[in-house]
Amino acid sequence: MTSGSAAVNLEGVVVHLRALGESSRVVELVTREAGRIALVARGVRRSRKRFQGAIDLFVSLRVQATVKPGLWNLEGVDVINPRLAIRSSLERLSLASFFTELTYQLMPEQQRAQRIFDAYLTSLDAVDGNALDKAMAVLPAMLNAAGILPSPDHCLRCGIIEPIAVAPLIVEGGWICADCARGTVVTPAAFWRGEGAGLNVQGREALLRAAAAWVQGHTGRELKSLRLWQSGSRTLAPPPRQAP
Repeated sequence: MTSGSAAVNLEGVVVHLRALGESSRVVELVTREAGRIALVARGVRRSRKRFQGAIDLFVSLRVQATVKPGLWNLEGVDVINPRLAIRSSLERLSLASFFTELTYQLMPEQQRAQRIFDAYLTSLDAVDGNALDKAMAVLPAMLNAAGILPSPDHCLRCGIIEPIAVAPLIVEGGWICADCARGTVVTPAAFWRGEGAGLNVQGREALLRAAAAWVQGHTGRELKSLRLWQSGSRTLAPPPRQAP
């Protein structure tokens, strides 16, 4: 993007908010046209009429902005999709938060990354529609778009071709077959091939944990939103069965 002062129109999703002074806020977006950007929404904390409460996490916006060195100025917004249903359950909120933080880490700053952006939109729309398996199936597409999808050519431990399961030990650098993954919580390889399959709460947590470990190995940064999912999954998981 140009570094001089210029007016631009962008489509993006709010991924992070922080206060700036007493009345303003820094709004970070991932955008279709310019990757991840940070803008100053001046006076938004002082007046509820400023941007009409449209600036919130997970909301898709059309943005009018002024490009400047450093932080850009946010001039106006139009809501495309508020995704209000995401907040209807802890499970949806946790999963949307995970995908948002993942996208924040993978999306380059002020550099177009169309495939990552499209994968993120698909994940949010699926969570908003309570299609959680569809959202989970976006993970391989997002990692592939970022160029860090593990290769499924062989099992790292035994060398067998076409392993049929992947374990949280994916952080080692690739796939682990079902035999080598015995005794661990495994997630179906179908998800990593983008095929999708039904997963219970524990299976979703295992898949997210595997992806988080893999991404952290590449970025060096922890996905803190995984803790929200893990705390929420304890309330969502069925109680253990009592011995007769």
